[in-house]
Amino acid sequence: SYIFNPASPAGDKAAIRIPAASINTNFALRDHDLRGPDFFNVREFPNITFVSTRYQPTGKESGQLYGKLTIHGVTRPVTFQVREIGAGPVPALPKPWGGYLSGYEATTTIQRSDFGMDAYAGMIANTVHLHVNIEGVRTAG
Repeated sequence: SYIFNPASPAGDKAAIRIPAASINTNFALRDHDLRGPDFFNVREFPNITFVSTRYQPTGKESGQLYGKLTIHGVTRPVTFQVREIGAGPVPALPKPWGGYLSGYEATTTIQRSDFGMDAYAGMIANTVHLHVNIEGVRTAG
Protein backbone atom coordinates (compact mmCIF):
# COMPACT_ATOMS: atom_id res chain seq x y z
CA SER A 1 0.00 0.00 0.00
CA TYR A 2 1.08 3.56 -0.48
CA ILE A 3 -0.05 7.12 0.05
CA PHE A 4 1.19 9.70 -2.41
CA ASN A 5 0.24 13.36 -2.58
CA PRO A 6 2.48 15.53 -4.79
CA ALA A 7 1.18 18.65 -3.03
CA SER A 8 2.33 17.35 0.37
CA PRO A 9 5.21 14.84 0.05
CA ALA A 10 5.87 14.91 3.81
CA GLY A 11 2.84 12.64 4.23
CA ASP A 12 3.88 10.16 1.55
CA LYS A 13 4.46 6.61 2.73
CA ALA A 14 4.67 3.05 1.54
CA ALA A 15 4.40 -0.39 3.07
CA ILE A 16 5.36 -3.50 1.10
CA ARG A 17 4.93 -7.14 2.12
CA ILE A 18 6.18 -9.93 -0.11
CA PRO A 19 5.66 -13.58 0.83
CA ALA A 20 9.21 -14.97 0.77
CA ALA A 21 7.92 -18.32 -0.52
CA SER A 22 6.73 -16.56 -3.69
CA ILE A 23 10.31 -16.43 -5.01
CA ASN A 24 10.34 -17.80 -8.55
CA THR A 25 13.48 -17.96 -10.67
CA ASN A 26 11.98 -20.37 -13.23
CA PHE A 27 14.21 -23.14 -11.88
CA ALA A 28 12.49 -25.33 -9.25
CA LEU A 29 15.67 -26.70 -7.63
CA ARG A 30 17.15 -23.21 -7.18
CA ASP A 31 13.81 -21.92 -5.82
CA HIS A 32 13.79 -24.77 -3.29
CA ASP A 33 17.32 -23.84 -2.16
CA LEU A 34 16.48 -20.13 -1.95
CA ARG A 35 13.43 -20.86 0.22
CA GLY A 36 15.54 -23.01 2.55
CA PRO A 37 17.57 -22.20 5.68
CA ASP A 38 20.74 -21.12 3.81
CA PHE A 39 18.92 -18.20 2.22
CA PHE A 40 15.40 -16.84 2.88
CA ASN A 41 14.38 -19.54 5.38
CA VAL A 42 10.71 -19.01 4.55
CA ARG A 43 9.44 -21.25 7.36
CA GLU A 44 10.97 -19.02 10.02
CA PHE A 45 10.76 -15.73 8.10
CA PRO A 46 7.68 -15.93 5.85
CA ASN A 47 7.65 -12.28 4.73
CA ILE A 48 9.97 -9.67 3.27
CA THR A 49 8.77 -6.23 4.36
CA PHE A 50 9.57 -2.61 3.71
CA VAL A 51 8.11 0.28 5.71
CA SER A 52 8.95 3.80 4.62
CA THR A 53 10.05 6.51 7.01
CA ARG A 54 10.05 9.46 4.58
CA TYR A 55 9.95 10.44 0.92
CA GLN A 56 12.16 13.11 -0.64
CA PRO A 57 11.20 14.31 -4.14
CA THR A 58 14.13 14.73 -6.54
CA GLY A 59 12.06 15.79 -9.53
CA LYS A 60 8.48 16.04 -10.75
CA GLU A 61 8.24 12.27 -11.23
CA SER A 62 11.08 10.94 -9.09
CA GLY A 63 12.33 10.78 -5.54
CA GLN A 64 14.04 8.84 -2.81
CA LEU A 65 11.99 6.64 -0.49
CA TYR A 66 13.75 6.00 2.81
CA GLY A 67 12.72 3.19 5.10
CA LYS A 68 13.42 -0.10 6.80
CA LEU A 69 13.73 -3.35 4.88
CA THR A 70 13.36 -6.66 6.70
CA ILE A 71 14.68 -9.83 5.08
CA HIS A 72 15.50 -13.09 6.87
CA GLY A 73 14.48 -11.50 10.19
CA VAL A 74 17.05 -8.69 9.89
CA THR A 75 15.98 -5.06 9.51
CA ARG A 76 18.23 -2.48 7.86
CA PRO A 77 17.71 1.04 6.52
CA VAL A 78 17.55 1.32 2.73
CA THR A 79 16.81 4.03 0.20
CA PHE A 80 14.81 3.25 -2.92
CA GLN A 81 15.10 5.43 -6.02
CA VAL A 82 11.49 5.93 -7.12
CA ARG A 83 10.25 6.88 -10.58
CA GLU A 84 6.68 7.44 -11.64
CA ILE A 85 5.82 5.30 -14.64
CA GLY A 86 2.47 6.94 -15.26
CA ALA A 87 -0.69 8.25 -13.63
CA GLY A 88 -4.13 9.13 -14.91
CA PRO A 89 -7.71 8.06 -15.40
CA VAL A 90 -8.39 4.68 -17.00
CA PRO A 91 -12.18 4.60 -17.37
CA ALA A 92 -12.28 1.69 -19.85
CA LEU A 93 -11.47 -0.87 -17.15
CA PRO A 94 -14.12 -2.03 -14.67
CA LYS A 95 -13.58 -1.58 -10.92
CA PRO A 96 -11.37 -2.49 -9.11
CA TRP A 97 -8.93 -2.12 -12.04
CA GLY A 98 -10.28 1.08 -13.53
CA GLY A 99 -10.34 4.59 -12.21
CA TYR A 100 -7.37 6.83 -11.59
CA LEU A 101 -4.32 4.56 -11.70
CA SER A 102 -0.73 5.33 -10.82
CA GLY A 103 2.35 3.21 -11.28
CA TYR A 104 5.89 3.45 -9.94
CA GLU A 105 9.12 1.56 -10.02
CA ALA A 106 11.53 1.56 -7.10
CA THR A 107 15.11 0.27 -7.14
CA THR A 108 17.90 -0.18 -4.65
CA THR A 109 20.95 -2.35 -4.09
CA ILE A 110 21.67 -4.32 -0.93
CA GLN A 111 24.33 -6.70 0.33
CA ARG A 112 22.68 -10.03 1.17
CA SER A 113 25.18 -10.63 3.96
CA ASP A 114 23.82 -7.53 5.73
CA PHE A 115 20.60 -9.52 6.14
CA GLY A 116 22.20 -12.68 7.48
CA MET A 117 22.33 -14.50 4.15
CA ASP A 118 25.99 -15.30 3.76
CA ALA A 119 25.84 -18.89 2.50
CA TYR A 120 28.35 -19.69 -0.24
CA ALA A 121 30.24 -16.42 0.17
CA GLY A 122 32.72 -16.07 -2.65
CA MET A 123 30.70 -18.42 -4.87
CA ILE A 124 27.52 -16.38 -5.08
CA ALA A 125 27.43 -12.61 -5.43
CA ASN A 126 26.79 -10.60 -2.29
CA THR A 127 25.28 -7.65 -4.15
CA VAL A 128 21.55 -7.92 -4.86
CA HIS A 129 19.62 -5.44 -6.99
CA LEU A 130 15.99 -5.00 -5.90
CA HIS A 131 13.42 -3.80 -8.41
CA VAL A 132 9.84 -3.25 -7.24
CA ASN A 133 6.91 -2.35 -9.51
CA ILE A 134 3.91 -0.79 -7.78
CA GLU A 135 0.49 0.03 -9.20
CA GLY A 136 -2.47 1.45 -7.34
CA VAL A 137 -5.98 2.79 -7.75
CA ARG A 138 -6.86 6.14 -6.22
CA THR A 139 -9.26 5.78 -3.32
CA ALA A 140 -11.17 8.38 -1.36
CA GLY A 141 -9.25 9.41 1.69
